[in-house]
This record gives sequence, C-alpha cells and structure tokens, in this order.
Amino acid sequence: GSVTNVGEYARSPDMLLYNKELQLSGCPILVIPGMTNIIVAAENPVYRDIGGVLYSKDGTALLSYPSGRAGGYAVPPGVLRVSAGAFAGRSALTDVTIPGSVTSIESGAFWYCGGLTNIVFGPGAADIGTGAFAYCTGLTSVVIGNAVTSIGDGAFNECTSLTNVVFGAGVTNIGYGA
Repeated sequence: GSVTNVGEYARSPDMLLYNKELQLSGCPILVIPGMTNIIVAAENPVYRDIGGVLYSKDGTALLSYPSGRAGGYAVPPGVLRVSAGAFAGRSALTDVTIPGSVTSIESGAFWYCGGLTNIVFGPGAADIGTGAFAYCTGLTSVVIGNAVTSIGDGAFNECTSLTNVVFGAGVTNIGYGA
C-alpha cells in the first residue's frame, strides 16, 4: 500500500506519517521546503523516526533527512546504510558525522548539499556510492577513513571548494570523475 492521507501536517514544518506504508522512490514526497521533522506513528510496521529523521523500522537505514532542518547532524551509531538521496538537496545542512557502523553511503546520498562544509567519517565507515557528495559546493575538506575501500564514479563531482582530500589506507578503487 501507500500513504492515502497525509492531512494537515503536509503543510506544517513537521510531517506526520500515519500508520500506513509509504512507498519510497527517491523520497520525492519528503522533499517539502521548510519541513524540519518527520514523525512516524509508533505502530507503523515499516518506518520509524529517530529525532525527526526517517529510518527503517529496525533503525539500520537512514532514509530521509528533513529538507528544512539547518545545522549539523550526527548519524547515530548502529546505522548501516545512508540511503540514496537521503540528504539530497538539504542546502542548510552544514556538517555531518558518519559513524563507523555505516558500511554504505548510497548513490546521491548527499547530492546538492551546497551548505555542507565538513564530513567526518568514523573509523569503520563506508564505501561511498556514485555521486554521493556531488555538487556539495561548500565542501572544503574530506578525510576518508581506512575502512573505505571504494569511492564511486563522480562521488565528489563539482565540489568546487574542495581543496583537501585525505585517502585512508583501505581505498583500492576510485571511480571515474570521483
């Protein structure tokens, strides 16, 4: 099934997902300007929110960060995957900390985050997908941890302010135009 009624919350800074299943396809329904929280009913069988951010029910996949939330964000320990498009276009996001539990940052996860200036990867963190940080024009420095083995095509494409990249010892594949 899919969400059949979002109600009055669709126009407020918070978005309430009723206990219906939401079909995500690039999360377009969740890119609502000014939205600062995504709230999921506790009885929802598929999704949950952690601090107003949308996750899989088991909390291992970060699915969508509210488009209107400003400042930094620390992905909680225990998250294994940052889904494709989860932070895409979140221009008010300034910095992000990715814990060592994350093993995959999917394609376009942080695409077009123009305000993002700093990324901190935990010691075990993630392979970086195609275009994962593309068009993050404010990004100046990236330190890639030793556990990262693969950086996808165009991962940092058009990061025009990026002047410093430190590669960890584990990187064995750097994609085209990364």
